[in-house]
Amino acid sequence: MRANLGAVREAELRASATAIGYAELYLLGYRDSGMPGTEANARPDNFANAPFDEVVGRLVAIIRREQPQVLLTYGDERTFYEHPDHVWVHEASVAAFGAAADPRRHPDAGPAWSVSKLYYSGFAFRRIRALHEAYEQRGEVSPYAERMAEVSKLRVDLDGLRPTTLVDVSDFLDARRRALLAHRTQIDPSSHWMAVSDDFLREVFPWEEYVLAQSSVELASPPSEDTPEHDLFAGVRQGAQDEDAYDDVEVRGG
Repeated sequence: MRANLGAVREAELRASATAIGYAELYLLGYRDSGMPGTEANARPDNFANAPFDEVVGRLVAIIRREQPQVLLTYGDERTFYEHPDHVWVHEASVAAFGAAADPRRHPDAGPAWSVSKLYYSGFAFRRIRALHEAYEQRGEVSPYAERMAEVSKLRVDLDGLRPTTLVDVSDFLDARRRALLAHRTQIDPSSHWMAVSDDFLREVFPWEEYVLAQSSVELASPPSEDTPEHDLFAGVRQGAQDEDAYDDVEVRGG
């Protein structure tokens, strides 16, 4: 399998996208960058070593073609998993968010398009804490016990992410699980992430967390950790003309 791992991973990605229900999947054509110090990380054809403006231009072309109202990307959180591709996706997509609206930037990528809202994905440590404590309160062995012990040794703000947006995904937990398990060479079905049942998640912590990073939408009051919004399309949903405006698109560097 290792000899054709790239093809295997692409097939897994497509299966995951199908499980979620994405309308389109774009591959930018770069290799995985690996972690710092590895052979993969030194390759000139990997994603993290690609010319920044080239990457931004490819993202701008997709944005202008799809004309999304909302752009979702990785946040700038590097405490627990500083994968170069995640960092590069964050930096390039934030740049593309602004460049797509500027007709002077990448003029060959199509007519300018302004995305209404930019969100960062991620989760605050309170999710793990809430699930761990719920297991303990029930007198059950927590699959997060080892993780809790590990992070307790770190001198960092474990709740560094300050979500402005909580989306209830109770009705989509099965699709999320199938999407994760589709990455069978990367996701261990017996890991602590998979050991938690959907019913347990639905009862204890059924939300996905996001941070509203940039927005041109006028809201009665800005969402915050204390007064979160519950819809990524809050403020723009009423302006849609048809349901196709909400088709999801996923972009991957590989």
